Amino acid sequence: MKITVAKDEKNYKEVVIRKGTVEDIIRAAQLAGSTAGEVEQTAALLSVLATFDGQQIPYEEVKKLPFADFLQLQEALTSKGLIMSQKQFSSLSKKAGLPVQK
Repeated sequence: MKITVAKDEKNYKEVVIRKGTVEDIIRAAQLAGSTAGEVEQTAALLSVLATFDGQQIPYEEVKKLPFADFLQLQEALTSKGLIMSQKQFSSLSKKAGLPVQK
């Protein structure tokens, strides 16, 4: 059996993520929709906050990023405190006495 992994079509050299505002969160929520999961929400937030080689790319294009690149960007957002991890969200929810989704 021969397995070939295709090269990524888009190879961005630099992604710059700016600090967000409440307006950015609202815009990302509108883009992702009310039933969006964590991945869709992160993709929408990246489309609002990030520039890829100096250009902002639409939500639909962010969703086409290579998986490894997306995970790296998601980790950057989390480590810089721009989004909370599911673990952090659950911890804060418990402390506030809110129901936690399992």
